[in-house]
Amino acid sequence: MSYLWIVLIVFVALSPLVSALPSRRQRKVAALREAAALNGLYVQFRRPPPRTGMEDRLSTFYGCRRLRTDPPFDAEIFYRLTDGKWERWGSAAPIPALNMLSTLPPGVDVVWIDQVGAGVFWDECGEAGDVVSIAEVLRGILTSH
Repeated sequence: MSYLWIVLIVFVALSPLVSALPSRRQRKVAALREAAALNGLYVQFRRPPPRTGMEDRLSTFYGCRRLRTDPPFDAEIFYRLTDGKWERWGSAAPIPALNMLSTLPPGVDVVWIDQVGAGVFWDECGEAGDVVSIAEVLRGILTSH
């Protein structure tokens, strides 16, 4: 009987430690964000731009900063995925090829391009390979202007 009490006390003592362990989803998101950092992206929580219909919620933004060697871009535009088709909003500045946007992974619903760089709003439901494709598209957008 005393062994049963010892086991019970050990379980009670360890239960807070077990509840502090990251969940499967938390480990997956951490791996995605690590892949982002390794591919030159940064991750922020921010509101999507106005007129996207999603500006009332914080979303995960994967961004890529413009390098000094990238062509300058003085406008601010964004694309929104609507019914499987990318729609452009913002200035009438030259835009990157839409075929680049079609290679983005599922869950990306807004692409933002401005003077600082480019980025996407993504729901983080994917794999590390999806982060690599996001990085490639963003680099392509920044070098295509």
